[in-house]
Amino acid sequence: MDEETLSKQRVVKIKAVSDTARSAYPDLDRVQRMLALSLEAVKSAAFKEDGTELGDIGAILRKNIMVRDEIANALGTLSTLRAESASARTDAEANLPIVQAEVTGIEEKLAELKSELSVLKALQESEETAAWTAANQAAVPPPVEQPMPVKGDEESTEDYSARILYEAQERCNSESPPLIDSINSCKAQIETLHVQISTGVSTHVTVPGVDAFISDFGDGDALDADRTASYTGSISSFAAIEQRIKDVTPSESALPGIIVQIESLTDLYNTLFDLQNQLYSLAVLVSRCGLPDALDSYYSVWSNVPGMGQENAERMVIQLSQKLTHLRAALSYAGSLSGKFAAATDAWSSGIGSVQADLDENLAAAEAALALLIARAAAWENLLAASPGLVLGHLSPVSDIYPFSADDHNNYFSGRLGYFSEDPGDYTPVLRHSFDMSTYKASMLTALAIPGSAGLDAARGLRADYDALAAAAPAIKDAYDSAWQGYRAAFARVKAYEGSGSLPVYDDWLQAAAYASDLHPVDASAVTDQAVRYRALYNTSYAIRETSLTGGALAGGEDVSEILIWGGLPKMNQLPDPGLDEPENYFPHRIAAVKALIVDGGPMWITLPEDEFNALLSSSENEISSMDLEAFEANDGSQAVLASLRGELEALQIAYYEAHPAPTITVHPAGPMDPVPAGGTVQLSVTAAGDLLTYQWSMATEFNYSLGIYTGIEGAAASTFTTPALFETVWFRVEVRNPGGSVFSDPVRIEISGGSPGVVFTSAGSASAQVGVPFSWTFTTEPAGMIGVDPMASLPPGLTFMTGTLAGIPTADGIWDILVMGPMVPGQPPVQQNFRLTIAPQDDSSQASLADAVSILQVVSGLTPAGSLSNLADVNSDGKIGLAEIIPILQKVAGMR
Repeated sequence: MDEETLSKQRVVKIKAVSDTARSAYPDLDRVQRMLALSLEAVKSAAFKEDGTELGDIGAILRKNIMVRDEIANALGTLSTLRAESASARTDAEANLPIVQAEVTGIEEKLAELKSELSVLKALQESEETAAWTAANQAAVPPPVEQPMPVKGDEESTEDYSARILYEAQERCNSESPPLIDSINSCKAQIETLHVQISTGVSTHVTVPGVDAFISDFGDGDALDADRTASYTGSISSFAAIEQRIKDVTPSESALPGIIVQIESLTDLYNTLFDLQNQLYSLAVLVSRCGLPDALDSYYSVWSNVPGMGQENAERMVIQLSQKLTHLRAALSYAGSLSGKFAAATDAWSSGIGSVQADLDENLAAAEAALALLIARAAAWENLLAASPGLVLGHLSPVSDIYPFSADDHNNYFSGRLGYFSEDPGDYTPVLRHSFDMSTYKASMLTALAIPGSAGLDAARGLRADYDALAAAAPAIKDAYDSAWQGYRAAFARVKAYEGSGSLPVYDDWLQAAAYASDLHPVDASAVTDQAVRYRALYNTSYAIRETSLTGGALAGGEDVSEILIWGGLPKMNQLPDPGLDEPENYFPHRIAAVKALIVDGGPMWITLPEDEFNALLSSSENEISSMDLEAFEANDGSQAVLASLRGELEALQIAYYEAHPAPTITVHPAGPMDPVPAGGTVQLSVTAAGDLLTYQWSMATEFNYSLGIYTGIEGAAASTFTTPALFETVWFRVEVRNPGGSVFSDPVRIEISGGSPGVVFTSAGSASAQVGVPFSWTFTTEPAGMIGVDPMASLPPGLTFMTGTLAGIPTADGIWDILVMGPMVPGQPPVQQNFRLTIAPQDDSSQASLADAVSILQVVSGLTPAGSLSNLADVNSDGKIGLAEIIPILQKVAGMR
């Protein structure tokens, strides 16, 4: 093999299979190989997609002692199994059946341990997230809002404002300088320590390449196998390993001190945040007290945080602690490698058969993982393909996205993915569609614009397809992501055999086959098949295929606007999730809800009374109007959909009135044939044809009837009506209404016989008032009726007479006699009352004065007032004297009111 192939980093299991070649009993050593691979699986499981260890991400892994101990115990159990397998080898040949049974048992235990390790990993991740959240929540508490100084009971607003402004300034002068000095001092310490830490990390981590050393020598047997992949590799690796050990050994002793420095830095950040919060609380308080520039003046002092920040410092503590642990393990392992290189050369000739078997096993695992990946991608494709109106076919041509960044890579291939064979041109597409929100929105709006149930059914069908897709997406996405992780791990094990453009095992196998002998026989019959299978997996993982816009082969010379690019399934980390944050608030869904209300509820609305129907109609119109602005801003056709909905409402309104034709009266009301005695009542009724009928009875005197004037009777809203006591001949009629219109009955005349009882005033004939004091007097009679005043009567200044009531504020004193006219009764003379109103002069005590204010203050303070209070002292007319009366009186005295 050439030097480039030998020096390339790869995790080849030759050490394990070399031990197998040297062992007396290959099957038992196969168990050792499986145990070694399981150790590698434990480490691989701790890696994320971006290649960083999960433990390096959380700033609180040091709190997960329990999880680490359990993983260590599991690894110890694996070690025990390895020891058990070694001791069993002594009796293996003599006890082959027993040993085979033990091997099976060990493999079963190994499977259980792998399952347990998966559970522990999930537990570790869960506890890491919870602990990280708790650590953030346990940070320095936020600034506490300090209370404002209390205003004294007898302290004026101006004095209070001046006092708290003075006190605020004093607090600023006395408290802020030491706080600012402490903050600046803390910042200076942070900056100094930050420089020291940066220098230490550069000197003892970055420059000596600690991360690369851990990566190279922290993989146990995997790294051993990589360095013993050939005889030449075993010899050349010794010097390189020794130099690497020499470079990083000083870092092992330096890292603990750097970690202590970083922990001190986190403590300084806590101190800084506490001081900044104190200064912020003080600034908020003095700002509220009247120093408006306090917040701006101190902003840079409390807001600026120097250095890497507390969160990054916490992360660095964890990262360096982990690096130290991994470094010690890597140093220990690297030191043990030197003695193994010589033995590895002997293993090469006998171990190549086992290497080939291992490669074949890994190829099969990768192919099985790819088959699972294809099946799960196909399940997603089937859902997409069955959802017309929600998806795009081949997405956009490459011209729409060139040039695309690495961040766009996965999104770009999200809808055109499949798998390749040995020939990169031989491509089988699996994913041809991609969910597209704009396509879904356009389809929904098109469906909603279709009038009636047809459009609603179409929209509901699209929504059902979307809901099904959204509901299925998370599970399929998780399943695909799991399959993708499995494929990536399986393919990584295969790719560990890759060299410069080919498989090193393939090259070594052919070289070994050329020197085959009786001592080292080599069967190369399976090599070509392995290479072909590997190229198919490689192409699926890395190759792309350019096609026409229809997916066909390119004719040649196409412009980029006429090209589609297809990729392999592994290019996508996970399937897209078509979920919305709030599906019910999605604009087309809101429109669909209104349409459903109109289409589904409309037939039932037609049976409702007119006021209820109009309320529902108005509610729907308001809901549509509430979406007008959003539709206008979207400019995507939704305005036309809203206009269509309004048209459906108009059609519903027309249908409503057509469903309820105007009523007709089949039996008109009829009165008695003979006159009714004065004071008697009559029952009237009407019969009408139609639905949703309402009734309103009205009446008119003989005079008003001649003028066609009827007055509605309050509460008379049924088909049957009993008149009030009648004292004169009157006319009655009823209006029958429904949504289709209204109709009036024939009028009914009811004649009254006999004399009417006399009218008597029941209100007093005199009253008194005072200038400047509001006055109101209501006149009453028995029986009740319209009461007026003699048109020639002179009313006191400031008073008016309306609907039987004399009211106003008198402006002059004196005595007035006012002739009041009672209601007219046919056959009776007019009834009159001579009403006398005595108006007293204005009381001087009604003028609020400074003395009134003093008296009120005395009342409020519990003292006996020195003088009497005026009539206007109770300014808010609540019957009480209190603080509410003081300010208006003082304002009045000062001429402000």
